[in-house]
Amino acid sequence: MAVAVKPTRLELMRLKERLKLAERGRDLLREKQDSLIIEIQNYLSEVRVLREDLENILKSALEVFAKTLSLSPRLALDTISISTRNAYTMELKVRNLLGVKVPVIVFSFTEVEYPKFMTLLPPDIGDAIKKGKSALELIVRLAELEATIASLLMEIEKTKRRVNVLENFLIPDLKRKISFIRMYLDEREREDFTRLKKIKSKLAASE
Repeated sequence: MAVAVKPTRLELMRLKERLKLAERGRDLLREKQDSLIIEIQNYLSEVRVLREDLENILKSALEVFAKTLSLSPRLALDTISISTRNAYTMELKVRNLLGVKVPVIVFSFTEVEYPKFMTLLPPDIGDAIKKGKSALELIVRLAELEATIASLLMEIEKTKRRVNVLENFLIPDLKRKISFIRMYLDEREREDFTRLKKIKSKLAASE
């Protein structure tokens, strides 16, 4: 198959430089891919721990809520629930991680003015509220981690496609062109050498 390229030394130098850059780019993309995989593994480990913690906290919180519900008027608990419904602020931001934009959820609780009758309720109600807050914080953190993992996985796929293009198309094409030019220049050098040798022989014979 013919190779569409100018068989000159200047073109050979240009192609060699392009090949060097392509191979360097491929290596950098592979390093990035490895770093992304390590980040995902770290986040997955944290997700597993947080999910276990969340399961334990929710189980404990539900037990406390059930106990409190059996000892307190339903209307009182509903009133407390309403007063804490919007007792937090949440802001979505973005940060750069290995060249990937990942979400950051800034989450915090605000001061709540509880009903005065809350002091008349069982002490466990305070523990239940604390556990509910802890569970909500874990849920937010898990959402942030899972969104981050999803973004990193998408970046890994894009990086793999770029490596594939370089490894299987661009780099082999550059190598073929370089090989073609080298063979062409070598052949031309041999022809020039043979031609020069014949000229010298003719000149020697004519003397």
